[in-house]
Amino acid sequence: KPTANTIVARMRMDTPPYDSKDLRNAIQLACDNEVLLAISINNEGIPAENHHVAPFHPEYAELPKIAPNPEKAIEMAKAAGHGETEIDIISIDGDWRTTTTDAIGAQLRQAGFNVKRTVMPGNTF
Repeated sequence: KPTANTIVARMRMDTPPYDSKDLRNAIQLACDNEVLLAISINNEGIPAENHHVAPFHPEYAELPKIAPNPEKAIEMAKAAGHGETEIDIISIDGDWRTTTTDAIGAQLRQAGFNVKRTVMPGNTF
């Protein structure tokens, strides 16, 4: 039976630099959610669509798929003035959340983003 279990890589929209919609879109475009699913939980689910409504939910509406495009992503970030901005990715230690967050950081680095990776003990997160 499907569930809505998910990892959420939130960006604090009220806090610079993540108050830039263009930067947030660039970060999303740099990440391949199918790869993240494979790395995090061995493809046991469906790839994320970067919103919070699961396909089995009554209010779900299918949106056009956006293919990852790391080259375009870093160009978008640069155009928004964030080509050198440090992207701080924070997660708890251990388990699939750390693995997924590490993979997000790796994809962003491969796209050309400046990434800081912070791992915190789960009891302090």
